[in-house]
Amino acid sequence: MKFFYTISICLSVTLAAVADVTGVTFRQDPLTRHVRIDYTLDAPAIITVDFLTNGVSIGAENFRGASGDVNRFVKTPSGSIEWQPAATNAWPGYKIADGSFQAVVTAWATNAPPDYMAVDLNAASNVFFYVSEAALPYHVTNDIWKTEWLLMKRIHAANVIWRMGSPITELNRTAANETPHLVRLTEDYYIGVYMVTQRQYYLFSGGLRPSTTFMGGDQRCPVNTVKFSAMRGSTYSWPADGHKVTADSAFGKLRTHSGIDSFDMPTEAQWEYACRAGTGSRLYDGTDSSDTLTDLGWYGVNSAVNGTTSMHPVGLKQPNGWGLYDLYGNSFDLCLDFNEPYVITDLVTVDPVGATSGTFRVSRGGSCDHAQSYLRSAARNKANPEGSSYYQALRLACAARIGF
Repeated sequence: MKFFYTISICLSVTLAAVADVTGVTFRQDPLTRHVRIDYTLDAPAIITVDFLTNGVSIGAENFRGASGDVNRFVKTPSGSIEWQPAATNAWPGYKIADGSFQAVVTAWATNAPPDYMAVDLNAASNVFFYVSEAALPYHVTNDIWKTEWLLMKRIHAANVIWRMGSPITELNRTAANETPHLVRLTEDYYIGVYMVTQRQYYLFSGGLRPSTTFMGGDQRCPVNTVKFSAMRGSTYSWPADGHKVTADSAFGKLRTHSGIDSFDMPTEAQWEYACRAGTGSRLYDGTDSSDTLTDLGWYGVNSAVNGTTSMHPVGLKQPNGWGLYDLYGNSFDLCLDFNEPYVITDLVTVDPVGATSGTFRVSRGGSCDHAQSYLRSAARNKANPEGSSYYQALRLACAARIGF
């Protein structure tokens, strides 16, 4: 029989408005050094944990192996967290000294969740939350995030006023439909760290394929040739019906599988705000120059393989300042809006949804076969919603109000 003893340490508990965390105990097995934390909740919440020594976090990368009722939505009135310090080689002997250690258990409201959300595409309703990139159980560029899981980043957009579009003097601006205007989004949202890959689409759509042939033979390449109606169904239309989708559409199946009822394409404003990552320049690296463009995306000058234009696995170029990859090149991201002139309603346009009708939808970001003029934060392109172009791919978005 294995016995635990309780270490007399300073234990800190963070309380959130959604729930109180109480009854916390911290124990370490004297032989295995295995750590267990037990706690109680007075309401369901998303739970995370941090470990501190002398008041300073040991770094999330040192306790990625924490398991149990942590990094997930906890409904039950009690929970437990397991951790094995020996797995990180963090301390000589892996023994936590008396009085030097704190465990901080945090309860997050489901309408103000942590910055990263990971959705298991093989097991239903298996969703995890992480406070930072360092806290992820695998490095952000690990292939698991490009194949078996969806990794989403929270975009802190609520009530920030920013400029959408581009000035007429912007280099390579070729269209008159990029009218600069002020925008305010009223809520935060999650957006995909990566474009949806071929493997991910196959899993969440229930084995569907948008076509028999993709550009890019690697399943980590963006899923392309996607049709708007296949993603959302043909019953409901944006913006008339909001985020409603049919149950048998790809997004309907993803919503059922994940338990998250808001998965969709981003609006054009959501895409551009996330792409810019706080910049107002032509490129998200803060410059107006093309000198670094080959480092940021795959496009007409650098994408060829053995002389043939090709898409590439996601995540091989430099991310933007908020850790999002392939916003430029590889394949266009479909957005919800119709590709019509901006609907500018006031000095500051709030939560724009685009025109109420049109023929084409907007696509953003350029592709592996397009010129640099398309690889700009403000550049707009049209997409046939029922077409099957190799250059129609997508990046998922969902509300940062998680409804379980």
